[in-house]
Amino acid sequence: MTTIVQVPAPESPPWITTWGPLLVASIAALAALLGVAITVSVARRTFTDEQSEKRRDRQRDLIARLVGILSHEISLWYLTDVATSQMTSSDMAEFVNTDTGKALGRLKSERTDVLIRARYEVLHPSLRTAIEAVNTAIEAKVNDDSAETSADVRMVLAARLNAGAKQLELTRVIELAVQAVEAAALTDLPVAIKPTEKPWWQFLR
Repeated sequence: MTTIVQVPAPESPPWITTWGPLLVASIAALAALLGVAITVSVARRTFTDEQSEKRRDRQRDLIARLVGILSHEISLWYLTDVATSQMTSSDMAEFVNTDTGKALGRLKSERTDVLIRARYEVLHPSLRTAIEAVNTAIEAKVNDDSAETSADVRMVLAARLNAGAKQLELTRVIELAVQAVEAAALTDLPVAIKPTEKPWWQFLR
């Protein structure tokens, strides 16, 4: 007859019974804290990225408005640079009240405002340089002696026509400067494509 002897199960060491639950709770708490820390880090980074993108959006808007205003203004300058050199005094007085004259006045005001804002808002070196080049080109056109000579009815026609041609050249310089701003904006202010968000635990890898 076979006798079955029951062997008592080994008892757990006293420290496991005492400290085991505390260790489990501590590990759970540590995991929770780690999850919170990662979540906060991701949230902070997301907030920073969103603020940066909002700033870039403002800059894109300013550049788009500046290019739009100047493109319209340039198209009118190409029409008026030579025409002004052939106007009489009465023609010039009437020109101010024409649709073209009013448009040039409005565009100048809008361009001045947007250009000032863009020079303070845009921080990218190459784009700032391009914007400054536009401002310099405009000042060169406005302050050049040809601007006054072209509109001076006391000057002979040939001199006025030459001055008008010089104004056309300066307008072309502005046009090229505006094109440089567009090119720099495409490089310095690309549209960010937001990546697919990952669960927080994937950042542990």
